[in-house]
Amino acid sequence: MSNPVKQSGPVVRVESVAAEQDLAKAREGARRMATYLQRAIYVLQPVLVKGLGTWGVTKGGVLLADVDCLAKWPTGESATVYVHEAMHPLRDHHARAAAEGVFEPGGSPEVWNAAGADPEINDDIRELPGAKFPWPPCVPETYGFKPGNTAEAYYRAVMDKVRTEGIAVGLPLGNPQCGSGAGNPGPGEGEDDGSGRKALEEALDKEYGRTPTQQAKDRLIVSAAIQAAVERQRGTVPAGFARWAEVVRRPPQVSWQSELRGYTAHSITHRPGGGSPTFRKPNRRQAGIGYGVGKPLLYTTVRRRPNVWLALDTSGSMGETELAAGIAEMLNCLSAMGADATFLSCDADVHAVGRVHSPSDFVKLIKGGGGTDFRPVFALADEVKAGKHPFAFGNLEAPDLLVFYTDGYGTAPEVAPTGYNTLWLLSGDNTTLPAAWGKTVKIRL
Repeated sequence: MSNPVKQSGPVVRVESVAAEQDLAKAREGARRMATYLQRAIYVLQPVLVKGLGTWGVTKGGVLLADVDCLAKWPTGESATVYVHEAMHPLRDHHARAAAEGVFEPGGSPEVWNAAGADPEINDDIRELPGAKFPWPPCVPETYGFKPGNTAEAYYRAVMDKVRTEGIAVGLPLGNPQCGSGAGNPGPGEGEDDGSGRKALEEALDKEYGRTPTQQAKDRLIVSAAIQAAVERQRGTVPAGFARWAEVVRRPPQVSWQSELRGYTAHSITHRPGGGSPTFRKPNRRQAGIGYGVGKPLLYTTVRRRPNVWLALDTSGSMGETELAAGIAEMLNCLSAMGADATFLSCDADVHAVGRVHSPSDFVKLIKGGGGTDFRPVFALADEVKAGKHPFAFGNLEAPDLLVFYTDGYGTAPEVAPTGYNTLWLLSGDNTTLPAAWGKTVKIRL
């Protein structure tokens, strides 16, 4: 947050039973303030510190809670700050700052924090029941902006004034110290300033920080909870939260009905509940008519649907935005199928396989974060197609279509697989063609 309290000496970890109890009360107060944000609030790993003069959050989702602030803030104010810090990693402010060039020469992490990221989330938090900041928060109106815009838009407008009018950055912005999770401090800022803050954040991220894959799962869960709350409690969820959830769970960019119809032998319109006539399966009403000569033979219907494998590249090269977009496309594919699919979480190996039909099913299976190799997925499909069923992944059905969501950076089989088709969904600004075979669709982020 933009905080008028100055940092006081080196930032160090401390232990205090009383402070931990107060912190637990603040966390529960934050949860009660917005229950649909519970996941974002409870995945923060709190660490008590002294000397920071405020609270902050690392890019890995570690909460730095200054014990002096905790002692003087009422529980309601601490709860509000707790929500504030939880929103920074939820809104992916560190990665967005990097994409905006904040850490490049000429950029300003301080401006991004106080005039970009903070107004974006404080604009929503002030609408929550019981929200009360320890000091006047930075909101869009602080800089003469209309509410409802993005951190990028606010940051660019302020930086334009800084560059053209020579405004001193430090004077109107207070003392932003929300940490690397808010884009300040972050890479490109040079050596530690002597407070130990940057080194402490890096050490805590190594010990407690959540990976990009885990944070992508968090965003999926929270966005679903927000959308459910919007349906149940219309008018009570801040508009900014609802807009954010819509972006995370955005509509499909792939025409899945057309894709599935073109890649499988049976039309996608044959959803569960419908079917095609067959005499291979006995009709349950046949017994009432009887069997034998002179008795009509009743046909039954069988459901025709493509068996689709959805493979998600969870390697380190896939960022939070790419993972979220991939999950959104896979959910839309499921919706078009009207049936379950087989989901595979993979990087250089296949880490998890399971039948999925809802967002929660995806969340349970997402694992990874290492290097990238596409071949294990195709090897598994070939094994299943050959009648082999790997014990580790249960009884699988061979795919009609394999959908692989990735940035394309990995090793694919040199020869196209037979017996099923492959659809590559390439995501992000920096992608490459993974193979000379299969159909490729570029996903815009």
